[in-house]
Amino acid sequence: MRELFDRTLRDVATAYDPDAPYWASSPSTDDEGPANVTGDGDYHYWAVWSGSAPIEDYLATTPRFQSEYGL
Repeated sequence: MRELFDRTLRDVATAYDPDAPYWASSPSTDDEGPANVTGDGDYHYWAVWSGSAPIEDYLATTPRFQSEYGL
């Protein structure tokens, strides 16, 4: 899957429109590094929903960019 989303589809998208941004997946740090880290890329925080953490935990979580969360 990494080859498909990180390389193949990125190359196809660039061939059709080199100026359009491409983001391989979510959560992701795009092409390099681990996924779902607070300091880089796109972060999903589900501890409140699936982990039963208190809603106040959102106040202590400040990722670079968070596109998903649960309540």
